[in-house]
Amino acid sequence: MHVFRSQIEIKASAKFDPPLLNSISKVLGVPYLDGTMHTVGFEVGPWTDDLPLVNRGGYGYAEPHMGAGEQKVIRMMRAIEALPARALILLEEPEITLHPDAQRGLAWYLMNVARRKGHQIVLSTHSAELFETLPEEARVLVVRRKVGVDVIPRVPFITAARELSSVVRTNKDLILVEDVMAQGFLTDILERCDRAMLRNTCIVPVGNTHEVYQLVQTFRGEGVRAVGVRDPDIGPAPEKHVFSLPGNCAPEELMLAEENVAAADGLLNGVSEAFDRAKVAGVGLVGSKFAKKVFPVLAEELGIEVWKLRDRLTSAWFGKNGDEARQLVAAIKAGLANE
Repeated sequence: MHVFRSQIEIKASAKFDPPLLNSISKVLGVPYLDGTMHTVGFEVGPWTDDLPLVNRGGYGYAEPHMGAGEQKVIRMMRAIEALPARALILLEEPEITLHPDAQRGLAWYLMNVARRKGHQIVLSTHSAELFETLPEEARVLVVRRKVGVDVIPRVPFITAARELSSVVRTNKDLILVEDVMAQGFLTDILERCDRAMLRNTCIVPVGNTHEVYQLVQTFRGEGVRAVGVRDPDIGPAPEKHVFSLPGNCAPEELMLAEENVAAADGLLNGVSEAFDRAKVAGVGLVGSKFAKKVFPVLAEELGIEVWKLRDRLTSAWFGKNGDEARQLVAAIKAGLANE
């Protein structure tokens, strides 16, 4: 090949080893039969560049015929595999140009290579697929404040991350809870007690009682009307704008208590019989772990969505505990009004 009277030639070639080909195939979801990285350069002069050539479906092709995501994955993975053990790797939005399945595959690859070679990998992302494929222990949300930033560990969902990062710029009130079940339970309570409050608040799960407490103080320090509602095992701290869900156990345990399931029979035909069958899923577990395992199985037994099951069980609970629910709503309202 000649460019401006200078001849470009292949200076060196290196075959992709089978583990690398296998990893690329898994991430992109297609089988690659062969791959080579050619180093090309001018016949005379210092300039060189790398040009990948792969074989798929019996056809060999290079970058001009690759998709943008394919180019990125091949180059990035080859570069990562070439690094020495225990390297620090920084990636900025590696999901760009990748379809959702490839984003999930990339997340699994990064976890695998970090374990295999002892790498520390730090990446920024806006991808729900990549974010939620990683374990909660690997997720960190960085919230920019007027002065400085806050680091929030173990964010459960990217939707929660987006709500937390944007709430400083909105006029909505913020209620922080521990997990998705608490979010749903409190949502159901507000639907029954104060729909106006529900419309004007964001209820966001943030991980555990410590995160609830800490983040309430952080957001209130930024002028956000924020309160926390944690599970009842720790108890409320109203002077710190932190309250507790009703009862004496986690909300999923409360709703799956034998007496509450029996009370729900009038609202959801066959729920008691379905509960007896669903209990098998929680064998060997107790308390909240048992309830969290059984809850989706019970919904499947009944042929309904989890949110609908939760709503019916909350209705059954509310029939006997409405006063307790209304007291919590009044406390939340007072906490949000207290600047």
